[in-house]
Formats: sequence, structure tokens, C-alpha cells
Amino acid sequence: MLTANQPLVGSLFFLGAAQFVIAMVIAEARYPGYNVGKNAISDLDV
Repeated sequence: MLTANQPLVGSLFFLGAAQFVIAMVIAEARYPGYNVGKNAISDLDV
């Protein structure tokens, strides 16, 4: 079932996921020794 808001909701989920990926790339570049493959997000000590 397709509702009127479904494309908007899908776009918002996509933008949220893209924002998360960009934030992780910035965090990896900003904190020396942090690696997405080796460390958990909580290791950023935020």
C-alpha cells in the first residue's frame, strides 16, 4: 500500500543514513587512531 507520505519518509530515511555515514567519515578523519573497522562508535568518547 502506497501512501501520500511514503516517498517523503523514504527520502528522510535515506538522508539520515547519508548523514550518519558522513559523520563517521568526519569522525575517523578528526580523531587519530580511530578506525571504523577496529573501534566501536562509543570509542569516540562523545
